[in-house]
Amino acid sequence: MDSNFRNMLEDIQKSDAQNLLIRHEARKLLNFAKELDSRATYLQKQRQTKLDALEQRREHLKQDVFRVVREIQTLPETARPGVVSAICYDPKDAFCMIDGVDRVLKQADVIDTTEIKNVRVLNMHRDRVEFERDGQTWTQTIGALPDPAWNQPK
Repeated sequence: MDSNFRNMLEDIQKSDAQNLLIRHEARKLLNFAKELDSRATYLQKQRQTKLDALEQRREHLKQDVFRVVREIQTLPETARPGVVSAICYDPKDAFCMIDGVDRVLKQADVIDTTEIKNVRVLNMHRDRVEFERDGQTWTQTIGALPDPAWNQPK
């Protein structure tokens, strides 16, 4: 509400010379304006909270991209089947790359290559991947040596 109009309403409300009905309506308009100001403040705080959350998510994704680029640039000359080489994590979706596997993997995918047989991707986190093979489960972080479970008889 325009500040001049608001000031005029406040003057009308305080005046003894004005009609009682006009003073009452001025008071109602001022109360309504206060309610609108309160709602606008609340919405502005909500907006800022959501903007902050988006900025935090953007930073996490940016860090993930930088980490993956660093990992790709420092890949070893020889592949080590079973090594988690990269994780791209978002709470809604996650993918990983495993040395010896020629595709990007997601949760519930089964690895079945010439070197790795029947290994299921159970779950992914920002810094580790959980696997299962023949009822045995294990967790590996990025770059860690493969768990012995990778080398079970095929």
